[in-house]
Amino acid sequence: LDGVDALGGRHEVEVNALARGDHGVDVVALHRPHGELIQCKTSSIENAHLGWDAIKDVVAGAATYERRHPDVQFKKSCVTNQFFNATAQRHAENNHVELYDQRCLAQFLKDYPVRLLDIERFLYTDWNQA
Repeated sequence: LDGVDALGGRHEVEVNALARGDHGVDVVALHRPHGELIQCKTSSIENAHLGWDAIKDVVAGAATYERRHPDVQFKKSCVTNQFFNATAQRHAENNHVELYDQRCLAQFLKDYPVRLLDIERFLYTDWNQA
């Protein structure tokens, strides 16, 4: 999550949002020999402090992706539009999972501004061929 573009060169991104059988991982980013597994959780309740469900999901899913891609060293991350509670933070630390909350996302958007055109180019991979 250090910025997919920061990976440089050719990279693969698999988005599993709302997919069955995602093994607890919403985004898989690969740039061999490195990769990142990202689990996202949202809440419509302002200033909610989410528990450790995201951490459980990404840790459990990591085993599947590590077996599927044995040549990749995966970093595990969880992202929320709100905050993680103390229990989530403790389990994330114990399981080597990076947490990104509302404050982190706001800082990312300041550091790496994203335009709608950037998102459309990402979503529509054939954009540059049109």
